[in-house]
Amino acid sequence: MEKKRYLPKLDLIKHDFVMVYWVDIESDSNWRDIDDLITDELPICISSGWLIKKDNKVTRLASDFNIDSDGKIKDIGNTTIIPTCVIQKIIKIKL
Repeated sequence: MEKKRYLPKLDLIKHDFVMVYWVDIESDSNWRDIDDLITDELPICISSGWLIKKDNKVTRLASDFNIDSDGKIKDIGNTTIIPTCVIQKIIKIKL
């Protein structure tokens, strides 16, 4: 039988887990009616992850991380950097 490995308690993680709603850029290289362009709206995207840092310029998320033998965050993965000015809403998710 394989020995169970240490699993960190989520309350030890110093970052909030969030869902971020943000507006994305849209482009289209097809020929189309000008009225379509006038009525088109920008898509709303949703990203989720651990909120690593947010300032006036950018908001930084990481969806994955690993820990060292002391239970401290060692590496992060699946990172996303979003311009803060396009963010519509950030919702903190209680785990």
